[in-house]
Amino acid sequence: MPQALSVRSWLVGLGVAIAGIACGGSSDEGEGGGAGEVVDLGVTSQGLTASDSQPLANTQVAGTMQGSLNVTRLGQARYSVPLAITQGPGGMTPTLSLEYMHDGADGVFGVGFSLSGLSGITRCNKTTAQDGAPDSLRWDYNDRFCLDGQRLVAISGAYGGDGTEYRTEVESFSRIVSRGAANGGPVAFDVWTRDGRYLQYGATEDSRVEKWQAAQVHRWLVNRVSDRVGNGYDVVYNEHNGSSTATPSWIHSFGANGVRTGQSIEFNYDTRPDVKTVFQSGNFFRPHRRVTQIASRDGTSVARKYKFAYDAGAAGGRSRLVTVTECGAGDVCYAPTRFTWSAPSFSYDRRYFGGGGQGGLVPGDFNGDGKTDLFTWWNGDWRGWVNYSNGTSFTGWQEKVWDMPPQRMPVVADFNGDGKSDLLTMWTDGQAFVWLSNGSGFGPRQTWGQRADLFGSVHATDINGDGKADLVDRQPGWVHVWYSTGGGFGYLASMPISGDVSFGDFDADGRSDMMEIRDHQVFVRRANGGGFDPEVWWGTLLAGTRQFTDVNGDGTTDVVVRDAGGQYQVYWSAGDKLVYANSYGIFGAQDVLVDLNGDGKADVLGYSEGVIRAGFALPQSTGFDHMPSWSVWYGAHAAPNKQFRLDSTWLTPTGALLNGGGDLYWEASTCQELGYPPANAGFECGHRWGNVDGMAPSHSNHCYDTGGEGGGQSCYSECSNTPQIWRSNGWGGSEPWNPRWTTRPRR
Repeated sequence: MPQALSVRSWLVGLGVAIAGIACGGSSDEGEGGGAGEVVDLGVTSQGLTASDSQPLANTQVAGTMQGSLNVTRLGQARYSVPLAITQGPGGMTPTLSLEYMHDGADGVFGVGFSLSGLSGITRCNKTTAQDGAPDSLRWDYNDRFCLDGQRLVAISGAYGGDGTEYRTEVESFSRIVSRGAANGGPVAFDVWTRDGRYLQYGATEDSRVEKWQAAQVHRWLVNRVSDRVGNGYDVVYNEHNGSSTATPSWIHSFGANGVRTGQSIEFNYDTRPDVKTVFQSGNFFRPHRRVTQIASRDGTSVARKYKFAYDAGAAGGRSRLVTVTECGAGDVCYAPTRFTWSAPSFSYDRRYFGGGGQGGLVPGDFNGDGKTDLFTWWNGDWRGWVNYSNGTSFTGWQEKVWDMPPQRMPVVADFNGDGKSDLLTMWTDGQAFVWLSNGSGFGPRQTWGQRADLFGSVHATDINGDGKADLVDRQPGWVHVWYSTGGGFGYLASMPISGDVSFGDFDADGRSDMMEIRDHQVFVRRANGGGFDPEVWWGTLLAGTRQFTDVNGDGTTDVVVRDAGGQYQVYWSAGDKLVYANSYGIFGAQDVLVDLNGDGKADVLGYSEGVIRAGFALPQSTGFDHMPSWSVWYGAHAAPNKQFRLDSTWLTPTGALLNGGGDLYWEASTCQELGYPPANAGFECGHRWGNVDGMAPSHSNHCYDTGGEGGGQSCYSECSNTPQIWRSNGWGGSEPWNPRWTTRPRR
């Protein structure tokens, strides 16, 4: 038997454990292709173990399926299984392999696995670096195209036009030509590689995959590959109408005369029990097939086949590959290679840390390390303090600002585009005071402009997509926008308004657009880099309170309306309109939207009658799944009639930090003992809060990404100056943090 390679400790920093993987055992050689699309491996940070030590059955032979383990240049854990395929004429056979990536796709092989070796061309967004300004998919000739992730650069002709020639941005010495024109894009593509191969993309009806409920093609799949003398193979797909997907069905080899020679590859599927919806720039995908077998044939005889079996994961019931069985002629097989999935366990411990000054606490990444730090100030003087997070603790309050006007809550944003959070306050005469972060503190106070009517009603967001936070000033009947130059603010635009205005990236182009709601009618002005396009009607909303966040994880800001009956009405942004998704049940008397499990989708956290409840946007659902309740009131001081007030507007007037960073804020009406038995799921608290220093308690709780990993959020509770902190483990549980907290800053 081949020697097993243990790499559990080697990959611990990658968030996945792969151990006992057998390498070698087969004389067939193969090459891995590319990585799958990047999605979350599992909200519980599940690990993977592969092994082949299984007893032989009567139809089994000694040996093992070949597999190899490595780490990519991007730090991804990768396990590759080359598939042995019967050679076609001239050796023209696709190089197929099963690829596992620790942050890989959730596709036709379940979570983490994908098939490498079949190529495709897709539409892709414009970017500032490549095009001078970002833009989302417009589903017309303004879009750009990518070949297996590589941007195509036009060297002759109009981009997307008939006969236009391209090269890949990173030179591959391939010649690419777009053919025809239909519905805002080419009909097909031709590619000639430097080794003499000729590839066709989208030349057959089944290899062109259209946008959901539309005629525009979003993906051109390879349908034919041939060599210099004409040997090659055709790829046949099953295009699934209504799901905007296609899966390979057959691959047939042919000779120089174009006649099929009998070598073929057949793909068999079943229906996934965990059908999910995937979103991209207004396009909706519902992949519902799962590979059960791949068979390589020589004529009518099966030369080699691979069988795949799955189970349902604990994290949302997603399909997980558990065995791969390689078989030869006569259905004689190696023992199955088994994949065992595991989830880590967390210990529970509580710590307390000193609260902020009387002014309150605001989050920000003040040193640019990707972790959320805290800033506090005193209402009675001109000083401010920063408490930096290192991922496992805070370093202690440090006085960093000495000239901040009192009674002014600072706006925290990156105003100069250096990746660090800066501070801004508006003085009563309209002066904009800015303190730029230098990574260890702040530079001297700067005045970035003055307007007599510009104070007290501003918030920061990136309007022109340059990476620097701009200012939006909302006045009665008007919205004024000021762009950041990195050293001041310049006037950009003014727009009359007569309804409720919110800002968000509704088309996923990296720029904040303006949505105005008048009598439940939705009008959007899309930011274009130099201002805003004329308003366009996007649909109608039901009455109720509104929150703006990314519900489905496609990068666009969606709208969630809670109606008078407590039902959630969810509207997805399609990039050019709102699409009504569904309605969902009551979670709590007062709810807030926040990404609790780090999957990029907004979840619901609600409080009612002494119970916190969470609803998660599950991978296979189009909405929220009501998780078990988390009871927070217990013991001698239980007070179920006292409710939390959930409020996302504390962060910014539009909840922009909530939408972008998955942050959460709420406050309680009285100091109480909070907690639950450690065996329960949810957030753990358990301390009798009291009044400190004779100050009135502030009773607030906050959630931020203090660990810097972008996953489940960290939360701290504050009642006056004795806060405590805990971390969500990403799926209905918590991992209390164990930092060494310092006391609050003293005046």
